[in-house]
Amino acid sequence: MRAAYCERIGETLLVGDLPDTPLLTGQVRVDTHASGLNFADLLLLRGTYQEKPQSFPFVPGLEAAGVVVEVCPTVSGVRPGDRVMVGMQFGGYADQAVVDASSVHPIPDTMGFIEAAALGIAYGTAIGALKWRARLDARETVLVLGASGGAGLAAVQVAKASGAKVVAAASTQARADFAVSHGGADLGLTYSHPDWRRAIRESLGVEGVDVVFDPVGGEFTQLAIRCCQAEARYIVIGFACGELPEIRPNIFLVKNLDLIGFYRGYYRSRFPSRVADGFSEIFAWHCEGKIRAHVDRVFPLAEANDALNAITQRHAMGKVVLQTRKEE
Repeated sequence: MRAAYCERIGETLLVGDLPDTPLLTGQVRVDTHASGLNFADLLLLRGTYQEKPQSFPFVPGLEAAGVVVEVCPTVSGVRPGDRVMVGMQFGGYADQAVVDASSVHPIPDTMGFIEAAALGIAYGTAIGALKWRARLDARETVLVLGASGGAGLAAVQVAKASGAKVVAAASTQARADFAVSHGGADLGLTYSHPDWRRAIRESLGVEGVDVVFDPVGGEFTQLAIRCCQAEARYIVIGFACGELPEIRPNIFLVKNLDLIGFYRGYYRSRFPSRVADGFSEIFAWHCEGKIRAHVDRVFPLAEANDALNAITQRHAMGKVVLQTRKEE
């Protein structure tokens, strides 16, 4: 297989041929056409992610899309020729992937491989955090930090598809406006806005938000906490700004707030049926036109390092995708 792979933590990726991965019991082989890039990939390559490769060289990449070409005899429900989205621990940056059958999800005929490769992590995180952990109700209001990024934009769309009102927060007004125009947010705010709570009250007619979706962390956490009304749920997704937030428990005490963590990998490995049900809902929303993954840029596999730089330098709005196999 042809892949972008890492020989040592901290070094740039190499692109070349690697031996095909053998097919084991319960697994399927997929000819991948596209792979989504994520902030977690950067952490993995720096050696700071919670999951670490056990051997080298290794191929990064948590999500891909393509066509099933081989199925272990013990597997049912997946057949060669199926168009699928794939989730994995490693291996997405290649033109072939071998994964457990439970990690393979058939995609609608109307969905292309590039969009499918952009859906798995971002939208799987959004629906898991908002619906499973925060128990989002259609009558509620959600504040999304990092709303123009892959996970943030997905959270905006999932919250809107669920019937909630959405406030999108981003670093610039252009990015906040992007979350409104492409995600359907009801209000876009910059981190430098002088009074988030007043803007939310005047624009949406609510005293505060019921749920916060926070993949950013750092100093912006305190801004978001101040927007919470009583019994709100604050979901910690990650720390894209590079700093852990300083969380003051007294505010959570007096407002009766819930602080909730969400790590998608836990569900992928322990509750695959719940993950599959979540994607079924996501695909249904896609067919109804309620969600659309926005792909900012597509890079060929040979330019994997440039694609990662686009994420590092925060140039992208929405997702960055590698095209791992040329369309025939």
